[in-house]
Amino acid sequence: MRIFPAIMLCLLLFPAVLHAQTRDVPASEDRARAQVEYRLGVYDETYGIYDDILETSRGNVGTLQRALKLPSWMILAVQQRTRYETLSHFWQQGQVGSDQQLPQRTRFLIGIRDIWDPLRLVLEFQDSRIQLNDSGSVVTNRMVNEHDIQQLHADLATDNLWGSGLPTLFNIGRINLDIGRGRWIGRNHFRNTTNAFDGVHWRIGDERHWHLRAFFVEPVKRLATSMDPVLSRAKLWGIYAESRQISWAHMAFHYFGDNDKGAGRDFSMLGARVFKPGGTGKWEYEIESTYEVGTTAVRDFFLPGEPGFTFAKQTVTHSHFAHFQHGEVGYTFDRPWRPQVLGRFDYASNGFDTMYGRRNFELGPTGMFGPLQRSNLISPAYRVSLKPSDDLSMFVQHRFAWLADARGEWVTSGLQDPTGASGSYIGQIVELQAHWSVTNNIALQTGYAYFKFGEFPTHAPGHTGGSDINYAYLQTELLF
Repeated sequence: MRIFPAIMLCLLLFPAVLHAQTRDVPASEDRARAQVEYRLGVYDETYGIYDDILETSRGNVGTLQRALKLPSWMILAVQQRTRYETLSHFWQQGQVGSDQQLPQRTRFLIGIRDIWDPLRLVLEFQDSRIQLNDSGSVVTNRMVNEHDIQQLHADLATDNLWGSGLPTLFNIGRINLDIGRGRWIGRNHFRNTTNAFDGVHWRIGDERHWHLRAFFVEPVKRLATSMDPVLSRAKLWGIYAESRQISWAHMAFHYFGDNDKGAGRDFSMLGARVFKPGGTGKWEYEIESTYEVGTTAVRDFFLPGEPGFTFAKQTVTHSHFAHFQHGEVGYTFDRPWRPQVLGRFDYASNGFDTMYGRRNFELGPTGMFGPLQRSNLISPAYRVSLKPSDDLSMFVQHRFAWLADARGEWVTSGLQDPTGASGSYIGQIVELQAHWSVTNNIALQTGYAYFKFGEFPTHAPGHTGGSDINYAYLQTELLF
């Protein structure tokens, strides 16, 4: 069992981690780095109403610039992440045994600003691959996307549009999008590959108070070992508006349209989100309600044809209506280590489509794991977080999961019982995680998840057996 050495490494790491001290970084350097990250999207930012450990990357962008004595108008940044993952048992239909992987993701970004303002340029390469995977491992384009262009866009940016005092940004080319909470359209953090889009994006307004975003793009089709194509048949468009004028009720509204014949979907998504950021000694909350209306293609199948055993292929389409509801409330105590208690609840109706969103920050680590998806799901959870220092964070989360429709599919597994006789209880997941920013340029992260099966995974047709799952990982991240 490879998982136990990995768990021991995680546990042995903790005592050293607990003695980490806060870094002493000059304020001017912090401001410069924040400006670069905001304008160019060099690395992943923290989104939402609380600090998500998985989504925090505070690299010392500028190290290479100083070392190479580059001009101030050029931005150069590199990120290299290596993670060892091990899984004791599969839950997907048709898969048996254990597995391991060594995902590696390398990003190289170069940007030009100031010299041609308001025109700016951004180019980002990304190489995503895996090593050490066992024979029989399922390897997809969610894990591997070698030597490809992640971003290549020209921007028009100003802090004073036509003398109005409004900041605005217009992107054209291959871009990354992280809209709102990132549940429906996001730049992936934990996953080894990253969503990219070809098209245009426009943002106006100050994000500290209000802003409006609009976009029309084609999602990039990822090819594991070849260059990704420039154009695809899929279309994605939308408008997102957010206001933070009311301190206790920030509001966001979104409309997205998704037309992807390859995935068999043609629908609109309309929703709203109300939230209040937290802080030490403060309450926080978030409520989101989202609806989808349109059509979906369920599956292709064959009909008997003329004599001679010929067949005709047919795609079945159905009207599509689905919805998602999310609520959470939390409080951070003004005590040593700043403990936070957070309660969550998610409901996703059968057939709900998550489009291009992220899920690791709420539903647990993805990668080789990720048994839960925002579709056909009822799932309450609670989380307790600790922050011993600015450089060290950790949490434990306990989540329960049921099928919203016992006759529907458990989406990530391929398991389904059309009769509903196998029940609806998927099980419970206990997740532990710690993140340590060792220096300005080095971060370590470790995690463990225990998935205890409920009645559905052990009774549904085609199930893999009754063994509960252990998953663990250890990750290093270098940022320059």
